[in-house]
Amino acid sequence: MNLEILSQADFVQVRFTLEFTSRCCLQPTVFAKLPGQVRLVGQQLLDDGEPDLLLRWRELFQPRVSDDPIALRRFQKPSPAFVLRWPFLETRTVEAGDSVALEILFFGSGIALIPHFARSLIHLGRLGLVDGGGRYEIPQVHSLAADQSWAWIWRSSEPLDALAPNLLSLGGWLDTCLPLSQPLMLEFATPVRLMAQGRPLRKVNFAQLFPFMLRRVTSMLHAHFSLEVVDEPTRLLEAVCEVEVLSCELRWQDWQKVGAQRRHSVGGFVGAMVLNGPLSEEIDWVLALSALTGVGKTAALGAGKLSLSSSC
Repeated sequence: MNLEILSQADFVQVRFTLEFTSRCCLQPTVFAKLPGQVRLVGQQLLDDGEPDLLLRWRELFQPRVSDDPIALRRFQKPSPAFVLRWPFLETRTVEAGDSVALEILFFGSGIALIPHFARSLIHLGRLGLVDGGGRYEIPQVHSLAADQSWAWIWRSSEPLDALAPNLLSLGGWLDTCLPLSQPLMLEFATPVRLMAQGRPLRKVNFAQLFPFMLRRVTSMLHAHFSLEVVDEPTRLLEAVCEVEVLSCELRWQDWQKVGAQRRHSVGGFVGAMVLNGPLSEEIDWVLALSALTGVGKTAALGAGKLSLSSSC
């Protein structure tokens, strides 16, 4: 296991300020559908004279599957090079003049496409988020800096090509949060959907959960940075069996009825789990990176959002 190479892996955390110009009732799952809307709008904004950009734009949302047969066995289908975070978790009515902060993390090659993502997001605001309602403008964009402050990087009076986010490295980010405090609380704010043999797991323990976290993190590193951190996962899985679970209060939450369309279901489990040592260095970096990438199916769209904190 070589975590030093994570210093080569760049990511950015961008905050788009959506300033609404029309009234709208927004359900949380509206934001799960937003990347798909942005993708279609962005594709329409590109013309036939930009085939390379069009290809990279499509691969931002649907990365190519590896040609390496070994990698195909070791890693899951590559996930998009971004992770969206829902601004709120309950249905909310926004009025004209209200602002919503939309945070999105971009990884690796996805960083170069942020200006076009912003252009597409702005254009979507003119169309509206829900049935023509919920129109908005984006007056400014901020980016998270290394000191954890939000720095302004673009205003609407400037060209989008001037948008330059602050680059952060996964290695540097890990240095700021490891070792993890104990006892450690894992809190899942949005539904975690784990699939086994074509069916969602409704009840899980930590030993069952960790392989999904490991697969998610290592797949992101392989797909978007061409990095392989773990040579042999056996040691990690053995270390997981030694971790003490002090409490596990997970419950199933089916958000299927929240969205207007069933295909946008993000039903899964939410709640908290408290762990105690030994949280060895073999596994704590996986937990930490999972807080960035999310866990489970449709994590890129905001499902499976994980936060870590001391339970003391």
